[in-house]
Amino acid sequence: MVSLGLVVARFNDAVTEPMAEAARETAADRDAVVVDELNVPGAYDSPLAADRLARRDDVDAVAVVGAIVTGDTDHDRVIATATAEKLTDVSLDRDTPVAFGVSGPGMSGAEARERIDKGADAATAAIDLAEELDRQTPDHTRHMSDAYDFSERIGRVEPSATLAISNLAATKEAEGADIVDLSVGEPDFDTPPNVVEAGKQALDAGHTGYTSSNGVPRLKEAIAEKLRGNGIDADADEVIVTPGGKQALYETFQTLIDEESEVVLLDPAWVSYEAMAKLAGAELSRVDLAPHGFQLEPALDDLAETVSDDTELLVVNSPSNPTGAVFSQTALEGVRDLAVEHDVAVISDEIYERIVYDADHVSLASLDGMADRTVTINGFSKAYSMTGWRLGYLHATDEFVGEASKLHSHSVSCATNFVQRAGIEALENTGESVEEMRDAFADRRDLLVDLFDEHGVDIDVGDGAFYMMIPVSEPGSGSDASGDEPRVDDQAWCERAIEEAGVACVPGSAFNADGHVRISYAASEERLREAVDRLVANDLL
Repeated sequence: MVSLGLVVARFNDAVTEPMAEAARETAADRDAVVVDELNVPGAYDSPLAADRLARRDDVDAVAVVGAIVTGDTDHDRVIATATAEKLTDVSLDRDTPVAFGVSGPGMSGAEARERIDKGADAATAAIDLAEELDRQTPDHTRHMSDAYDFSERIGRVEPSATLAISNLAATKEAEGADIVDLSVGEPDFDTPPNVVEAGKQALDAGHTGYTSSNGVPRLKEAIAEKLRGNGIDADADEVIVTPGGKQALYETFQTLIDEESEVVLLDPAWVSYEAMAKLAGAELSRVDLAPHGFQLEPALDDLAETVSDDTELLVVNSPSNPTGAVFSQTALEGVRDLAVEHDVAVISDEIYERIVYDADHVSLASLDGMADRTVTINGFSKAYSMTGWRLGYLHATDEFVGEASKLHSHSVSCATNFVQRAGIEALENTGESVEEMRDAFADRRDLLVDLFDEHGVDIDVGDGAFYMMIPVSEPGSGSDASGDEPRVDDQAWCERAIEEAGVACVPGSAFNADGHVRISYAASEERLREAVDRLVANDLL
């Protein structure tokens, strides 16, 4: 009996659901069993889902069904060709048959509906290939590719969507394409020279061995002093220095969350929060800030309806990635009130704290009642343009640090020695460099707001970080950024942007914000102007 995985690309449910049902019926007629079914927004998303299924021990073959009916034949062909190539790669890489039946390209909806038999064709082909492979494979070599029995835990998450777009942009650039990459989440400035020099001096001085697990004492004291400047009652012993802010977040989720613990996210949310929560076994609840201009204060009633005595952890990110929103003190006081009322721990991710324009940053742990229930996350990547150095930290109570240190010491041992020495220099002597970078980001933000306004695109302008969310469709409606022309969803918009305009953006759906795309203005003003010009020239704005 063949165990079949089914991927349904639901770009047009009126077409794809009958195709999926035809595939299910075919599997039943052939005495095959559909062991799992994954739904994705569009055909271009299907290779990742097919790969996830093809990796499983209990899947012998994968059938992919979907529809490409945008009304733009050239665009349809690009999607169809790219999808076919990627699905073929999945089949070869995973040594698992992958068959696909996709209506299109360039067909009308009526024509697509006439071809729902492609769903049956995909299932038939996948089952035939699996049975033929089974006949041809000697018993002693069968399932050699399944030597690893992957954990259920790792199957809960997908690869980072933001890094996937960046990797695609890098691949196209390597092939000679001129890509304006607005997908990147790192400053386009060099690390300040004095910080680089401090790192070099540390290497020359022989600081290449292990440090104490939680960090170099002088760096921890410098971090504590910086936190005290934010109004947080911090001591050096309450700090863990980590190889990047992500590690600090990961250790926090693993320290606080058990299976089925409830974690509340504020959407749009940075992609890795969901992944880290799921790896820890959490159940997610979400509060959508999009209807409120991505601000928290007007959404406090929604948050109050979501947070309860069953909530274990709330994640707050201000300034926000992906929106740039800086939450007001009133908003954070509302968080405080709910956290105290329901005895909830809170992660305050403040990695973009130094990149704030027209608002004041408030550290959540500085508010009355929050010192003992807040884990403050911060780092050096964004403020000091040190993304590749991998240096971050967390601050919390002695009790929390004692528990989190167990995971820290058994996983990464310590952050890199000479990098920690460079971090001391960054904290103590780079104020001017940070201000110059922040001012440049502010100018770029204002430039983009003006450029988008010229083309009728209304932006919810953030007061921090270096991102903005561009509306490319009302969720489910499919309009372009100005709202004037029919267009496809945010994933398809990003595909067109990179394929046709040579502009890389991140789909808002990656952050649970359908109908938007995230752009980073960590690029020169010249390249930002060029990006907008290209989008306009290709009818994307």
